[in-house]
Formats: sequence, structure tokens, C-alpha cells
Amino acid sequence: TAFQTFRAVQLQRGQSPWAPFTSAEEWELARWIHATGITQRATDDFLCGPMATQCRAMFPSVYGSFHNNKSYLSHIDKLPGPKASWSWSEITVQGNARDAHGWLMKEVLPIYHRNPVDIVEDLISYTPFDGHIAYA
Repeated sequence: TAFQTFRAVQLQRGQSPWAPFTSAEEWELARWIHATGITQRATDDFLCGPMATQCRAMFPSVYGSFHNNKSYLSHIDKLPGPKASWSWSEITVQGNARDAHGWLMKEVLPIYHRNPVDIVEDLISYTPFDGHIAYA
């Protein structure tokens, strides 16, 4: 799985299991922020607030990876995730309405899509699905 590959790279580099975070405590803080579902603004307020600032000052080796929402999100982005990432394209469609000159009007629409092969690969490699996937 992506997580097993990520851990193998961590071991090869001599990194701790909670990398890219500096400590298990900081990883737990990041997990809590994510699990609570608080807004990015509230995350920024918390991380820039006096309690988090004092924790970073007193324990820089424990809470040194992120200091605001932007740096927190950059660390989250370093974690392994699904291979099937979202892509964005635009298409132009022609409608049946006419403009002032009598021409059929066109509109540019955004299309968000994923590679179906990558999605199937993600599903197959997702360990909680082991033994529960049937192939036709």
C-alpha cells in the first residue's frame, strides 16, 4: 500500500514513524486538529495563539514543525494519500440560446475528474478491504 511504501522510505532515511512531524505528540496534535474539523481560520488562530506559541517555545523539539495553518497544511500534504488525485479541465459547450447577433451562445465549464485505473488501484491496496473485494 501507499502507507507501507511511505514507511519503507522513512526507514531508509532514518526517519521516525511520525515524520514529517517532529514528535509523536505533534503528530497527535495534527491528528486532533484534523479530526475536530475546525476551520482553517480557527486552526490558524489556535496555532498562532498564546498556548501553542508557549508550547513551541518551551518544547521546540516536540512542537517545532508547524506554527500556523499554512505550515500545518504543508505537513499534511507530505503524508501519503490516495494515488488517484483530482484533475481539472475545462470544456466549452454550446447551448440553444442566442446572443444579440443571433449566434448560439457558448459557455466554459470546469470538469473535475480522476483516473479510474488509479481509483481501482487505491481500492485494491486499501487494507481494510482485504478479503472483501470480489472480482467478476
